Amino acid sequence: MSEATSVDVSPSPSWLVGCISLIVGVSFGLSFGDAGSNQNIYLLSGMRKVDPTLWRGDWFVEQVPPYHVVFNWLVAWLHGMGILPVTLAVGNVVVVATTLGIVYAALRLVERRLAFLAWCGVVLIFFLLYQSLSVGYSYFFSRSLQPSSLSILLFLWGMYAYIRGWWGWTGLLWAGAGAFHANYLILGFPFFGLAHLVNMRGRIFDRNLLRLFLPPLVVLAAFVPVILQTVGTGLLPDQEREAEKIFFNFNFFHYLPSYYAISFIPFLGWIVAGVALNWSPRLIVPQAGERFSPTRGLLALYVAGLVVITVGTLLTTLVFLPVVARLFVWRLAPIVLLMSQGMVALWLARLVSGTKDFSDTSWRAALLATLGLLMVLGFALVWPPDPVYWYWPQGHEPTPLLLTLVLLPILALTFSSVLAVLPWGERCFTLFFSSRAMCRILPWLFLPALLIVSGLRLDPWHDKFDMVNGFYERRKDRQLLAWAASTPVGTRFLVSPGRTDFRFWTGRAVVVDWQSVPHRAEQRLAWYRHLLAVTNRAHLGGAEDFALLGAYYYNAPLWRMREVACLYGADYIVRSHGQNALPEAEPKAIAYRDPNFLVYRVAQPCPRAEWGRQPDG
Repeated sequence: MSEATSVDVSPSPSWLVGCISLIVGVSFGLSFGDAGSNQNIYLLSGMRKVDPTLWRGDWFVEQVPPYHVVFNWLVAWLHGMGILPVTLAVGNVVVVATTLGIVYAALRLVERRLAFLAWCGVVLIFFLLYQSLSVGYSYFFSRSLQPSSLSILLFLWGMYAYIRGWWGWTGLLWAGAGAFHANYLILGFPFFGLAHLVNMRGRIFDRNLLRLFLPPLVVLAAFVPVILQTVGTGLLPDQEREAEKIFFNFNFFHYLPSYYAISFIPFLGWIVAGVALNWSPRLIVPQAGERFSPTRGLLALYVAGLVVITVGTLLTTLVFLPVVARLFVWRLAPIVLLMSQGMVALWLARLVSGTKDFSDTSWRAALLATLGLLMVLGFALVWPPDPVYWYWPQGHEPTPLLLTLVLLPILALTFSSVLAVLPWGERCFTLFFSSRAMCRILPWLFLPALLIVSGLRLDPWHDKFDMVNGFYERRKDRQLLAWAASTPVGTRFLVSPGRTDFRFWTGRAVVVDWQSVPHRAEQRLAWYRHLLAVTNRAHLGGAEDFALLGAYYYNAPLWRMREVACLYGADYIVRSHGQNALPEAEPKAIAYRDPNFLVYRVAQPCPRAEWGRQPDG
């Protein structure tokens, strides 16, 4: 294709961009305030500020201070207004849709005519196929509105301001992101600092640097006491080491790259493809009379993200530095992944429109891109059921037809890069895109594809279990939770540590759950002692024990659970029906029974005859 035959493929009316963004936002966020994930931990303290009767006597809620302070006060205000569930439901949709709008605006700065086509590709691949997931189980969004959701919205908005050259706005938006999540506050310093170094070409200390860094420095100073909560007070060195070990053992899926090293394969594949198809030294050299451009700004952020992730990964694999691991540099991985996929999508959009010839891409670059995309495609075919690494629609078996449909965007990119390697590839490519009319309608064909994939992404409405609709009919513990919520205020339950949402849905205290890992070292040690007691183990650690916490609890003898309940002041013990059940001679001990669960009343005063027995394991 030549420049003379290039076609404008950018219908991109604002209403169409808005509709697609809303569709994707609904597929992500129409959860009506889903609190089944780790979101429920972020809501507890704020809701209790308004209603002190909630979770009375719960050690975690009463003793562990909230880490996300700003989000905590936001939750308290919304709960006090009585609009928390609706705000969580609508807010998640709005945050996702707004983020898509920011991505589209950034693409328009780089390539206005082709922004819509490239944006559709990014939406299909990154937001729907990958669910914004990347290495280290880092992500932008989930079914729950979380502090990190608001932070990534502001952080990406700050990146957009950066490539526009609005340094002051970048600093303010970055500071806002850091106020909701300290991880973005800390990582922003090397991220934007390196980008500034690349753009300014050695002119580091100038007025723009002050405008960029002053707002986040103010927020950092205000949040120093909160950040220092992660440091133990008055602990012996052995206790500090034990607390640190506990932290990494129960957060291995975030902070230990050795556990998820396999997920770096598609991540590196996208980087190789994006760099191979777009890299040129001319991108970082200012044009005549121009000191800064959006393209150079975007490239500087991309390079900065790669450097931070690479250095952080090396310092936690070749050697292990706990301080670096706790920074969780992989929080930036979805950003780099998004930019890599955007670069590949933009390359294909240029070929389709005729803006770029096949001859503009060397066969070596195309070959590298093909290898990178084959890494992505091969990984997806080998590990399709695992949502940690890429998206698979819930409730759908990976049949060949559905697999092809879901992977179609990656297949199209791989096919195009293969053609770019072959000497007769351009001729084959033009057979598909030789018609100007075809090129004009191509972007509109993305809309039904988005609808199909978004529909696969949505769960049936009757399976919702949320703050707006309550308990859905098919959840087997619905009656148990309703009964527990009817018990007197201050009632405390001994439940499986895997029941991370029992506390939230009942409004009653629990002894411990595995997800509520405190940040302060001395509180983490106390939490770990709780966990050892309810699982009847002498020690816990590693992914194997992590997966068996529920089994440990249910397999522990009932007499031991009675002792633990007495030790921590629990009033009831929740067990699965039929597991270590009391003999029929003691029917009065059973407080609640249904086909799935038995709840035992703890006798008062507590029996202490068998406390000398040691836990198993």
